[in-house]
Amino acid sequence: MQKNLNPVDLVLDIKKDIYLEHISSYEGTLNALPSDNTDMLSEGVRLYLSLDENQKSLFFYLMKNSIADTISNLFGWLDGVYYLENQTENLELKFERSANKLNGCLQDIWLAIEEGDDIAAKVL
Repeated sequence: MQKNLNPVDLVLDIKKDIYLEHISSYEGTLNALPSDNTDMLSEGVRLYLSLDENQKSLFFYLMKNSIADTISNLFGWLDGVYYLENQTENLELKFERSANKLNGCLQDIWLAIEEGDDIAAKVL
């Protein structure tokens, strides 16, 4: 019997499967040889390749922070920290056959992981 994810496992899986995978994908794309195309992606690759190593490091630092902040904000909405403009009720996130609600502490877990804190202390 397969067990459902708990909130910590859910956040860790999202970090691995979405955040880290996408960062790796972006690194591969930006370090590839640009095509002769003039589309925005090719122009972006050429721009990135023109940077020195410190600038490339700063670029990825900013990109990682932007993605991490976006994920944190999404978790904040899922947790009910804030409502969307036309939202009138709380959201409840759970697996179809489970009574256990997953949201409520997702953003706290995410921030604890990002800051290297003890996850258990933040959640329990």
